[in-house]
Amino acid sequence: MSPFFSDKDYVIALRRPFFKLKKGDIVLFEKEPYGKLMKRIINLEPDLIEVHGHNDNSVDSRFFGRISRSSVFAKVIYRIKRNKT
Repeated sequence: MSPFFSDKDYVIALRRPFFKLKKGDIVLFEKEPYGKLMKRIINLEPDLIEVHGHNDNSVDSRFFGRISRSSVFAKVIYRIKRNKT
């Protein structure tokens, strides 16, 4: 599967605490030792979130496990797609 976002795209995101999370949302979070990541929510539990990337080789919950809600610092609300040049 190819990536949903390209390196030329821009995103508009809301920072905490101004959003609610739901399955399918794309979120930004901090995960050591990888730093800041952007992934889609696949499963949502009271304290833990399972996230997957759109690329089969993505480093995500299949690799590092579920993340805590507290590690999520923003939710993507809009994508501005840019032409590849």
